Amino acid sequence: MATKPKTDRQLDETEAKVHVFGWAVVQVQAIGDRPEFAYTVGLTEQTQSELVIVGLDPKVALDALNVACSAVVGGQPFELGQKYNGLLGKNEVLIHEADIKFTPPGIARSFYPDRVSLWAMLWPDSEDRWPWYEGARNTGQMSPDFLEAARVKFNEGSEESK
Repeated sequence: MATKPKTDRQLDETEAKVHVFGWAVVQVQAIGDRPEFAYTVGLTEQTQSELVIVGLDPKVALDALNVACSAVVGGQPFELGQKYNGLLGKNEVLIHEADIKFTPPGIARSFYPDRVSLWAMLWPDSEDRWPWYEGARNTGQMSPDFLEAARVKFNEGSEESK
């Protein structure tokens, strides 16, 4: 008996998880300049954008996205531009537009080819600095274009942006 290609097996496994739990989390390894990231599949069915988190330890990313998905499936959707507690330990996360070219949600596109959208769960560094702050160590969470746009939007580390 022939073995299914990895992509087909991954699609089948993802579909089974979405069917049972309402979502699945897909983890993508770092390649070249692109950091590792994890994203959801299934929230589109809940009328929510899929979520992505970039540059965290895979287990931490998986846990954070599972907590977030559980909230959405439980009737607590997220809003773009809002900060939330309880998703990533003691750190707040900010829901922000994601750059699909920077963190391509390939399997989510297979499920929802014409309607997938992606929101990023951004997190501050150990000194409570968001990626767009001067001296932040976690700037790899965002593509350079989105990082620059966030610096302009949030007025680069001002009190207003906290």
